Amino acid sequence: MEIMKKKSNQKKLKRKSIKIWGEKKNSQLTCAHDKYMDDNIIRKIKHLITKILLKFINDKIREKYQSFVGRGVFIKQLVIINQKQIDNATVLFNRDFLKKSIDDIFSVEISTRYKNYSSSHNKNLIDYLKNEEEDDNKRNYFNKLFNLTFMDTLDHFIKNKVIEELNGMQTFDSIKRDFKDDEDYLKMLEYYIKNYEIILNNQRIRSGKKRDKHRG
Repeated sequence: MEIMKKKSNQKKLKRKSIKIWGEKKNSQLTCAHDKYMDDNIIRKIKHLITKILLKFINDKIREKYQSFVGRGVFIKQLVIINQKQIDNATVLFNRDFLKKSIDDIFSVEISTRYKNYSSSHNKNLIDYLKNEEEDDNKRNYFNKLFNLTFMDTLDHFIKNKVIEELNGMQTFDSIKRDFKDDEDYLKMLEYYIKNYEIILNNQRIRSGKKRDKHRG
């Protein structure tokens, strides 16, 4: 009974996706690979969440250290990471990414735009924050924060649940105005965000490949 109910929900979800897509003027399911395609919407969501999360973490660091965060290459602020994780559109990678911790997401090599920074700048800073020796409160908070997963962040972002360590982070409702000039895209984006895990689990792995290649 439970399996039949699950299949029925998946069918409804698929029909709803097609219906919403059809509301886009002059859209076709065989249209060019643009921002309305599945993989590009998923990339957009990953980019959006990590960008908001990066700002939130840096704001929290400044708050906890009362703005004494240093300067230059030794600054206690995370910087933009390389985009391999964001660009990777393979099904298995994105499913695994849901369970990836904030620590692991931001501990990868940073963007090459930061010429004077160590490629492990973020990793070194996260390790420092999680092992803060002078303040138990800071250490405990950052351990809880960085142990949260991408799925935890997404749930908080769409208000599925409230996570104390993420209080103060922007939510989806607070950024809707950024898409006010494209209501169709906002509608599609909201649908994918609210059904993100289900959509990923319903995606088929490309035939001929037993397993997607995990890049980054």
